[in-house]
Parts: sequence; C-alpha cells; structure tokens
Amino acid sequence: MNLLLPIIIFAVLFSLPPQVEAQDEGPFPLGQIILQSLIPHESEDIFEGLSQERAGKESVFVTQADLSYKAAIKQYEGFIAEGRELDQFCYMDSMLTYKSPFDLYQAKRSILATLQYLGLDITISAIASYARRQGFEEEEFKNLANNLVGSYCSQNLTVISHKHLTRNLIRRFSDERELSIPNIENNPYFSDLMRTMSNSSQQREKEFVVSLNLFKAFCSWGNDPENLRLLVPLVRDPVIMSYVFRHLEGKQLAWDYTDNKIELLDRNDTVRVACDGKICRNGTELEFFNLFPRSAGSLALKDDLNKVYCHEFRNADYQLRNQVPEIVKVIDETSLEEQRFLRTQFMALITKIPDLMIGLDQFKDAHALFRSGIDTTWTRWASSLVERQASANLFYEEPLLVEILDRHNYFQSWNPYFKVIFEVKLGEFDKALSIVDKSTLKFDFILDKSFLAWSRKEYGRAIFESNDELRENIVKRFMLRLEPVMSKLDRRLLVKPWRGEGPTRLIAVELLEQLVLYQGNYFKVDSNEKVKIPIEFHYGLFALRFLHTQKQFSKP
Repeated sequence: MNLLLPIIIFAVLFSLPPQVEAQDEGPFPLGQIILQSLIPHESEDIFEGLSQERAGKESVFVTQADLSYKAAIKQYEGFIAEGRELDQFCYMDSMLTYKSPFDLYQAKRSILATLQYLGLDITISAIASYARRQGFEEEEFKNLANNLVGSYCSQNLTVISHKHLTRNLIRRFSDERELSIPNIENNPYFSDLMRTMSNSSQQREKEFVVSLNLFKAFCSWGNDPENLRLLVPLVRDPVIMSYVFRHLEGKQLAWDYTDNKIELLDRNDTVRVACDGKICRNGTELEFFNLFPRSAGSLALKDDLNKVYCHEFRNADYQLRNQVPEIVKVIDETSLEEQRFLRTQFMALITKIPDLMIGLDQFKDAHALFRSGIDTTWTRWASSLVERQASANLFYEEPLLVEILDRHNYFQSWNPYFKVIFEVKLGEFDKALSIVDKSTLKFDFILDKSFLAWSRKEYGRAIFESNDELRENIVKRFMLRLEPVMSKLDRRLLVKPWRGEGPTRLIAVELLEQLVLYQGNYFKVDSNEKVKIPIEFHYGLFALRFLHTQKQFSKP
C-alpha cells in the first residue's frame, strides 16, 4: 500500500486544546451532492440522499475554525488507519468459505456495486466542480458529459442508467453553489508552500484529469465481479475498500476530541448496495441484510468483508483475454504512476485533503514539499515557545556553538547536489536534537558551473601536489564569489550566531571538498548554466532562546 500522502499530514499535525462542540457526522463524501430539499421529489438523482449538509463531513465538525481544520486531519488519520488495519488483517490465517460459489459471487458483486455507486456519486460532483473552475460553458460541459457516459460506461451498469447519469452530471454542473473539492488553502496545519501549490492552476488541472479517469474507471465496470475492468487499482487498495466496508457495516468515523482519538459509531443511513440476481440497487439496512450472502460460520459482517478483500480483491489483476478492446487500450496506456494517482485522488475527493504529488513535475520535488511541512511545524512551535519564555530567567553554562553538520548526513559522492548545513546549538539538549527538531534558516548561492568545474580541478590538483599556497588562493577566490550573498545575509540577521568574518571560509572549504569528492559525470559536460547551492542553518531551541535574550539586552 502506498502511503506517501499521510506523510504530509503527520508532518504538519500538532496538538490543540480540546474545547469544541461536536455535531453528528457520517462517513460520506464531503460536498458531493446538492441539498435534497432543493431537488424536486420527482428528481432522477439517485444520489440525492447523500447531500453534504445532511450527511456531513467524514468526521466531527467543530465550531471553531482552527479546530475544524484539525478535525479534518484527524479524520484523515483515521481514514488511513482503517486501511492499514485491513492490510494487516490479511496476514492472519483466515479461511473464506461460502455455501456456494454463487453466494461468494453475489457478495463480491454487492461490494463492487457499492464501490461503483460511491465512486460515481463522488466523481460526478468533482468533475462538475472542476469544470466550472476551468471555465467550461454549459454546452461544452454537456458535450463532455455525453461523451464520458457514451464512450466509457458499461452497457451492464445497473446502479444507475446512462440517461440518469448524464442528467446528474449536467444538473450538478448547473448548480451555481461551489461543490466541494480537495482544499487546504486556509488550513493552518500546512506550510505556505503546500497551501499555495494545492490551489495552483497546475494542481487543479491535473486533479481534473485524474477525476475524469476515475469516472471512467467506475463507469467501466459491467456488474461482473470476475472482470473488474478499470477498477483494479481501486479494488486493490485497502484504504479505499475500508471506506466501502464502513458504508456496508453502517458505521461512521467520529473524532473524540476529549480523548483526541478516532472511533467508529453506528449510522443507519449509509450506502448499502445489494444485488438481487443481476440487478444491484442501493437500499435500506433491512434490504441489504436480507440479500447480502454471509460466509459459512460467519460471526460478523466486518470479518466477512475483510476476508473477501484479502482472498479476492487484494491481489486482483486486469483481465485482458476476451476483454472489450477499448478497455484493453486504456489498460495498456495507463502507467503505474497513473494507477497510483487514481487511488490517491479518490481518497482526496473523499477526505478533501489533496494529494500534492499529483501537481509535481517530478517525484524528486516531493522532498522539498514534505520538508516544508516539517519545517513549518517546528518553526511555529519554537517561535511560540521563545515568545512565551521571553520574560523567563534562563542561565547558560555553555557557549553558543556553530558547526557544520557532517556531510555524510546529506551528501553522496555520486550525486551533483552540493549544500552546506550548519547546526546552531547550545548545551546538551540542542546537541541531542535531530535536524527536524530545529528551526531552519535557508538561503542559496548561485554559481557558474564553469567556475565550479575549474575550482574542482584546481583544488584537487592542490591537494594532490600538497600545494598549500595554491589551495589557499583557490579558497580565497571561492570566498570572493560567496561574499555578496553573505553580506546580504549579514544585514538581514538581527542577531548573528557568529563573530568576526563569519562562516564564509567554512562554507568555501566545505564546498570545495565536496566538489573534489564528487565522482559523477556532471562536470564532464561544459556549460554556462547556473548552479543553485543551498546553505542551511538549523537552530536548536536553547540557541534560539539565547539569541533572543541577547537581542533583548542589546536594545537601548
């Protein structure tokens, strides 16, 4: 199971006071459907009972804005934890036995039809919302809706007809109210970089494309549990299937803000699709339990569902033999990366916390994205603590220490990524903290690749010849290139953690040594490109407190 997305969430989450007022909520898609009260009784929208205002969000809604943001994150945490538990369940030695193969066949069909029902409900609202944001005209969207349903929906679709599905797409596009899509634009628990990126045009366009592909996947299934068609990556995912099972069990996620934990509560109006013969329809709790086949010796519906997932869905694969040619074409053109995005975008549409990986140009850019969340959290915490302790007495028995972090922690000789990391610390507590526990100051040097190549060659020659004079000359020339940026930094810092000439010489020597140690092909091709070299200062808590006190004493 790919759980990259939760990294972002846990990196930015920290505790808040528990004073909130809770309202009853349920395990429904956030912002999926227009209000039932606004739809005439003769409406053909089969999803109308799942309106956002009636069903609520995935977890408890709280009255204070900042706590409601935490509730959303705690709900997401519970959402992921459910999937992890289901995945772990599959490692237990459990038998799955039904009275007849047909009973198992019908159980699988009911589960998949519920997934299809929920998926269509969620994606048609998302597509309508994204299309409005992209500036679609009404006629343009009608053409899109007709093409989607006519080209990608199975003729054996039973949870809703093609005609009604097309009408629902158009109806939701015509609703002028903003339908809910993943949004963390105002969520304080995410870094500025994450919030900005989540609402960028590139992120929204890619989410729109993936949502269209999601619709195609859900609509492609033809009511045959032995031929999953484009549902395969979704059916394999334990997080998504846990969400489906929660509906079938009649459960909801709820955040107990007093004990700060996620729990499951009963709810009787969740989605339960049961199949009578080949026809599958969403019905009442009683209708579902009368029709849904149970395994031999079944003790609980949850165990049956979990076992069906482990034995039948967890390792499901695409069927290519005797498959519809259009489906084979889509399967062949879908990469592993796109399969992953199908899963994470569906989770994002449910929880309203986006998968920011979708908007990245390259996966390697994720490092800076995730790091920004960690840095933001710890910077806020450290700043808050320093402010609260501004008037407190704090005695220092050790000097402030500024030193370069061992390059083995971040530099690899085969990668042309050069950087220098300083640690600013005071006392044993700061020394014991890792980089992620410190506040970060970062700036960049922009140097010519040709100058770096020359410096690497000459400094390596000076070392080989033991020529100290040449070595010193190269260090000084390197320092001259760094000096303009260091001067700007020196003016920006209210309190400097160094005296005298500062760290310019240390930076120059460290970078020259990294250049000599580098063993790749980066410098074999000469070019005039500019190379960005980051320099980071990581401040420990006691070092920050010391500098804050020093600044206070320096005031006239």
